[in-house]
Amino acid sequence: MKTMHLLPPAFLVSVLLGCASPRIIPMTEGAASKIKSTEAILVLSQQEIAAEINPSAVAAAGGGGLLLALIDVAVNKSRADDAEAAIAPIKNALLDYDFATQLRVALEEELRRLAWINLQSLRTVSSPDTKKIDGEVAASAAAAVLVIRTTYSLTSDFSFIKVKAAVTGHPKTEELSAIAKQARPDTDPPLLYRNDFSVMNGMGQPKSDRSTAAKAWAENNGKAARDALGKAASDLAKRIAADLESARAKAKLAESANTATASAGR
Repeated sequence: MKTMHLLPPAFLVSVLLGCASPRIIPMTEGAASKIKSTEAILVLSQQEIAAEINPSAVAAAGGGGLLLALIDVAVNKSRADDAEAAIAPIKNALLDYDFATQLRVALEEELRRLAWINLQSLRTVSSPDTKKIDGEVAASAAAAVLVIRTTYSLTSDFSFIKVKAAVTGHPKTEELSAIAKQARPDTDPPLLYRNDFSVMNGMGQPKSDRSTAAKAWAENNGKAARDALGKAASDLAKRIAADLESARAKAKLAESANTATASAGR
């Protein structure tokens, strides 16, 4: 049985994680200073909250093979079916809740605080298809496009609501493309920025089992779930904006230091 850690008795407990990855590409001052306009695209295909499962690892533990892989498939389907049944009360309580709008409003508010982005618009795209998103980026008339690919779910034990985002900044002008290629020549297509984010909100004291947790999330017209999702939208938007600004500020400071060092050596 999965170990559940005791949490402070506050109604909501927030955990913000900026996920470290070799794929991180920080925004540089050289790029930021050349961005004359930005279009943001929020990609969110879900119409309702999903439930995570703990995937079966029989094949991995047994050294692989078709038979063991088929066992994993069957176990995972059974777990997914159980999770879908357990999450039904929460989905019903959230039928009139529009998480996409909550997140879009929060993102627009935070991104407009970054004057250097010159945000022109932020719109939502419901298709997660990569070719569709690439087409949306290509069709944009802005100098840069910020794509925020988002998912939201309950953790497998229903202790937390989790919102994840993969954020990429795409150059649309020759000047910005050249800057991106110079900074990261190994990235194709070139990107001005990339990072992953995860925000989790819980209800405080964990429940004894998934059914009890589902009931707690769903009661009072899903108040706990609505509060957690609303806070997650706000926290995620703040985290993305802060990371964009922080990376740019660090790059600006480093470039200033390099310039000062070069001048002193003359």
